[in-house]
Amino acid sequence: LDATLPLISYGSGTSNDDAIESQTYIYINVSVTEINFANITYILRNDTATINTTVYTTLTRTINWTNLPNTNYTYNVSIRDTANNFNTTETRGIRLDTIIPLAEYVSPTEASGVVRARDYIEVNISASDEIGVQGVTIRLFNSTQSQIDIITIVSPPYYRNFSSLSDGLYYYNASAIDTTQVNTNYTITRNITLDRTNPLI
Repeated sequence: LDATLPLISYGSGTSNDDAIESQTYIYINVSVTEINFANITYILRNDTATINTTVYTTLTRTINWTNLPNTNYTYNVSIRDTANNFNTTETRGIRLDTIIPLAEYVSPTEASGVVRARDYIEVNISASDEIGVQGVTIRLFNSTQSQIDIITIVSPPYYRNFSSLSDGLYYYNASAIDTTQVNTNYTITRNITLDRTNPLI
């Protein structure tokens, strides 16, 4: 007689519960302890339905569901032995998100290549993402394209006024990262010349 439940748990490479991943696959690895193995079942669901059920009658400790669209998923793995003892992992959730956030310049950001008689540069960014924006980073560079200032803003408005600047040529750009902290989008780099010096005649 076999009254001992098989043991099963998630192994390395399996995402943590409620993970957000920038990928198109879900990889599952399990650790199993059972002498009288009968079968192991992997189940994958999205928000509305079960989209895959795979049953192995040979002990298969991994599965990799591929080419998955961006959405929410849950999964679990169950095992049964030849005495019909049954056990299962907990159900875990995962969100797949491969879409980069949107990031673009908006007013009062100047067009690239302008010349202005002042000592400040305004940069304003519109950023959005299906899951959420983690933050926007705005960078300022001098005429040799060495970075001289940087700021990360975690909530709108994503605006920066770089002030008290000397006359000269400056470059700036911005990047937005989503809540996966993997998907990042960059604006193009723009330039502006500050010139408050009166011409000599």
